[in-house]
Amino acid sequence: MIFHDLQIGAWEYSPERAQVIVLSSPVGRMRRPLTVRCNFARFDAAAAFFLQSQWFSSAGLSGRLRRLGQELAGVLLPDPILAVVKDSLKAIPAGNGLRLRLCFDERMADWPWEFATWPDAADAPDEAAFIALSERVSLVREAPAFLHAAGSTAPEGEIERIVFAGTFWQTNSARDDHWGVQGEYIQLQQSLVHVQHFASVEFCESTEIEVALNWPAGILYYSGHVDPGEQGAHLVTLVADGQTPEPLPVQRLAELMAKAQTKLAFFSACNSAQHEFADPLLKAGLPALIGSLGMVSNYSSPVFGSILFSSLVVGLSIDEAAAAGRRAVQQSRWGSDPNYEWGGFVAYLPTSRVVLFPRAGSNAIQEHQYAERLTSALATHFDLDDLSNLCFTLQSSRAEFADLEYENLAGQTRLVKARELVQWCRRRSLLSQLGQRIRQERPLLELGEMGG
Repeated sequence: MIFHDLQIGAWEYSPERAQVIVLSSPVGRMRRPLTVRCNFARFDAAAAFFLQSQWFSSAGLSGRLRRLGQELAGVLLPDPILAVVKDSLKAIPAGNGLRLRLCFDERMADWPWEFATWPDAADAPDEAAFIALSERVSLVREAPAFLHAAGSTAPEGEIERIVFAGTFWQTNSARDDHWGVQGEYIQLQQSLVHVQHFASVEFCESTEIEVALNWPAGILYYSGHVDPGEQGAHLVTLVADGQTPEPLPVQRLAELMAKAQTKLAFFSACNSAQHEFADPLLKAGLPALIGSLGMVSNYSSPVFGSILFSSLVVGLSIDEAAAAGRRAVQQSRWGSDPNYEWGGFVAYLPTSRVVLFPRAGSNAIQEHQYAERLTSALATHFDLDDLSNLCFTLQSSRAEFADLEYENLAGQTRLVKARELVQWCRRRSLLSQLGQRIRQERPLLELGEMGG
């Protein structure tokens, strides 16, 4: 899917008001900013809520976030700006998307804008109410910087190196996996087996991150903790004696990633999207960063990361990949409760080169890209019962699917079941037939075509 930019700028104007403006859009820009009421203390408190441990399992969370979403929309999308957004969606070609770039000052930068809702969707279900879950909208931060030169297309056989750096605790001369980074790594590694011809995942302890980034690494996945603190923003490489963190300053991390030609840094770490930590990395030339404004669990990060990375390394845009990752987390659930951690992931994209790992447009590459789109569609728009019924319908109505048994597909979650179904079809050259059936059952989904 092709996405078109719409940039929104906003800044503090007075203690009770902000100014907001459309800087560019498919239907033009605004000449003057709008002045809107803005309760700065309210949004500061909302941002602080996400710093609390286990915020994602708080009682009454759904109603709280829906109210917050409407309040954020009051600042982000007053009527004239909402009209520009809607006109832009009408103006772009059918099947294309809109990239909302949020370009805000420091005072407003760390507010949870990913939870903003459409002003006219108060009673709609989550997937229709929250802007970041919209099928045709990509919500990112930062305007594109001109220092990011266009990259060449990678050879079909080139393997992108993903470095997974995990932080341990040191207690009584023994390593303690307090944050569960090894399990997170294993889960991510297993989820990327189907794209092993495009990406390899290497594990290192965070204390060895300088060695690991001595040679090219297209993606850095860090699992641990980030402190944007008063002594300078840093990530933690080790927690000695269970209490004393060993820091890696953000400026040094920026140097290491520049040397390794890193295109995307993904932080499964608290505070990693706060501007004190993100800004130095982006100013040093990092094209894309995804992190968390507050607390984050190692349950949702590999769900998001597996969709994100498997989409990116076959040549899809970060818009498609990040949006699919958010929707996959939304559908992963916390037991019987909704999983709202999807809104905790913040995507910074200060580049116009949104395909971070471009691939040659061969038939094999297009097949991989189509398979990723089908996986995302199934994982986010079909529950387990729907997937079972889909398999039964295919098996009973088409001879080529006679051997398809839902019970024989590995996994217990929607994402794993969806991926196994897609790979079953891919091995038998049945992706087109699967796509046709998905369109019949979900006609509003944008799946693209296997040939483009």
